[in-house]
Amino acid sequence: MPSPGKVAQFLFQSPRNDWWHAGSLEQQPARKQAGDDLTAAWIVAWKAGVSPTSQRAQSLTARHVQWLREIPGTPAAEGDRDRSIQMVQDLGHMYVDDPRFATTYHDVEGAAFVRDALHEYAQTQMWPLTTAGGTSLR
Repeated sequence: MPSPGKVAQFLFQSPRNDWWHAGSLEQQPARKQAGDDLTAAWIVAWKAGVSPTSQRAQSLTARHVQWLREIPGTPAAEGDRDRSIQMVQDLGHMYVDDPRFATTYHDVEGAAFVRDALHEYAQTQMWPLTTAGGTSLR
């Protein structure tokens, strides 16, 4: 697993933060609001005692992954399934392991809830579900 610092560097340091600056001045507040709304929804779900495997948490995770797909240069934006799964799992670890990110989700326990939901989603919704012969099970 890459260190939290390497994941953060990938997402937020130049030139990877060009996705933010590429947006118009009208788009930037909307992108920030979407992220803020998602973060708030994660915290509300965690405080309500929602299970990371519940439909509600998995719906939040789908929103989270969709948000990642909108960041150019990420594996999710490039359609790389295997690297997207790894990125989602690594982000979950980073949210818990790096105090700068844990506080985003209130504290380490809130971040652990998000991590667990991300891992569940990566394992059940993103993982290629195929038979030994390669036939899709979806």
